Amino acid sequence: MKKTVCLFILAVMVCVTAMAQSQYISIKRLEKEDREASLAGMGGFLIYSKRSDLVIRLTNVKNPIIKRHGIREDGLYEYSIKVAPEETDHPKLEISKRGDVYSVPEVLKLKPDYYQAYLIEEVENPIRLEDQTRPQDAILDAKLAEVEIETTIQDLQVVYSDSLHATMETKLKEGDNSISVISIKIPIANLKNVEARLAGAQKKCDELYDKMLNNKTSKEEEQEYDRLNEEEIPALKSLLTEMKTIEVFAQGTNRLPISLEGISPRSKFRYGVLLLVKPEYVTEYDARLAEGVRQWNNRNYENAKGEFLKALAAKDAPEDKSLVQANIAECDSCIRYFRAADYALSRMAELKEKGTATQSKVQEYASAAITFITNLNNYNPCEFYSNILAKLEAMVENMPLVVKFTVMQWIDDGAGLRQGGGRAQVELWANEGFSHPSPKEYQSERRFKKHVGDDVFCKKLGETGADGTLVVNFDRKALPKGIFFHAEGDNTIKYIRMQDIIRNSKDDYQMRQFRTSL
Repeated sequence: MKKTVCLFILAVMVCVTAMAQSQYISIKRLEKEDREASLAGMGGFLIYSKRSDLVIRLTNVKNPIIKRHGIREDGLYEYSIKVAPEETDHPKLEISKRGDVYSVPEVLKLKPDYYQAYLIEEVENPIRLEDQTRPQDAILDAKLAEVEIETTIQDLQVVYSDSLHATMETKLKEGDNSISVISIKIPIANLKNVEARLAGAQKKCDELYDKMLNNKTSKEEEQEYDRLNEEEIPALKSLLTEMKTIEVFAQGTNRLPISLEGISPRSKFRYGVLLLVKPEYVTEYDARLAEGVRQWNNRNYENAKGEFLKALAAKDAPEDKSLVQANIAECDSCIRYFRAADYALSRMAELKEKGTATQSKVQEYASAAITFITNLNNYNPCEFYSNILAKLEAMVENMPLVVKFTVMQWIDDGAGLRQGGGRAQVELWANEGFSHPSPKEYQSERRFKKHVGDDVFCKKLGETGADGTLVVNFDRKALPKGIFFHAEGDNTIKYIRMQDIIRNSKDDYQMRQFRTSL
């Protein structure tokens, strides 16, 4: 009995030590990674982090689609989330590190057929923003707006664009010298001027684009469209985003953005900036979580699940058990992938032993094993999985990559836009160049034909049949950068990166299946 108690105390001490050394995580928008996507009307979110062990939950969504896509070239791990609009317009996101009781919450805003990106970072001293604006808050000067920040953080920095031409004043709060009050006075005219310039440039650009679609633009107008679309509009958007964002931070903290969106003459925004204090937990629940994480890191998913189940049943478990339930669900996923990968590898070994292994069978089971082990490596990245993947990929690299493309058509029958059957005679062109084209290079029929006609790096792969499908054999060692989907005659042109095709296709062992709509 004494030995059991000592072991439990040791486990708790290890848990507390680990937690004391851990850092907080914070979330912030990453607009540069936003992108449009065919999500069948759903809204999408992309989460990027240097951590591979994030546990992602949506507390007010029953059926979210959450996927892990592994590490990118820049060292960030990518996670994707898709939410159907009928579930909610404002999904509530909670993200935590595996086995950590602390999570960062964020209310998101759904945008159909569009991915919005966020970055998860670790900080030593997290801070949070508290909106303290009251309906009666206002200032007298009609040419100004004001942002007022109260804080007890002595070294708080406030940064804003020089283009605002704002003035800042700091003083101690009357009656409480521990609180600093920072006031930023903002001339509204500068913001309105940039907004008007952007609206004018966008209107002109839209007018030229409409003419361009109907092949009615002159060479000079196309050059003007390019200038507006590539230079002036992006520059004005970037300037406006910079002007409408005030950042606050201190040594070792996350950077908090204060948005000036919707600011108007005489308006006053009031905020409090506070240190976020994370409570220390010393409970059986935390000890079980810590042991579950240890087993997970050792790839013992059955044992990890057992520890998480014990945490779930602990007498001191919190009322909200969604964190540990999410960990259990991820254990279940890894158990399934492990069993499937083990079966595929066992079948390969069995065929080799019997002397009945053929190239097609090797490809079938090796491709299946690669898929399952890649999923395991996305959940729990480690050298063990990487080594297995390297050997399997070397085995199949000389075999063709077979992809069956299915192109569906959008139908508008008066009841709303819906997906119909397969779309025939859609051309597929492979971009075998060194970079991805910008939309302006293929947005019109004339530009598309010029692009694929003059560029020797574009190769026609074929056309979809009556059922909307086309099967293509790719060289795994020389995959194209992306694929153009072109329906001649109605200006319907789409470009999809090859890495997204591989990522979003389904592997049925014989070939990959990729579906899109046009």
